Amino acid sequence: MSSLPPAGLAAGRIVLVGPMGCGKSTVGAALAGVTGWPYLDNDSLLVAETGLSAREILTDRGADALHVQESRILRMALAAPLPLVIGAAASAVDSAADRELLIASGHVVYLRAGLATLAERVRAIAPGGRADRPFLGDEPEVVLGEMLSRRAGDYEDVAWLVVDVDDQSPEQIADRILSQWRGGS
Repeated sequence: MSSLPPAGLAAGRIVLVGPMGCGKSTVGAALAGVTGWPYLDNDSLLVAETGLSAREILTDRGADALHVQESRILRMALAAPLPLVIGAAASAVDSAADRELLIASGHVVYLRAGLATLAERVRAIAPGGRADRPFLGDEPEVVLGEMLSRRAGDYEDVAWLVVDVDDQSPEQIADRILSQWRGGS
């Protein structure tokens, strides 16, 4: 976990990171509901800024172009007025510059989920688990496993707090995050 103090904490910024299916959007909405802060979701901001979904950018322009846009959206969200809750793209930790930005941004929470939980959740979104999940293809467990093994250490490195989300409701996770925040841990 990050050894830097959570600079954005006092100012009211919570940034959720983790792989697709970990619950960033759902937990972000729960946190926003409890705190009264706005919630900025990567996928929604991406569509608002580009007019295209992640799937459309990936299909039309490729993975590199998608990651460039996701990085731009992260920087835009981190520059937004406080207080707020941000749900970052799963790829937010792929770039060293974005990892440094996340660490400096304050209260970053890694929503850690097991592979079975991730696969179950993305499948529940749509048959085959493919709706707005452009990288999954026909074998979501394989793709998610590869992404998780590649990124897990980076998620932990940028995190002020790691929360295991398997078998936890969004409300329980939000309570845990806010409890840690209030405790100054």
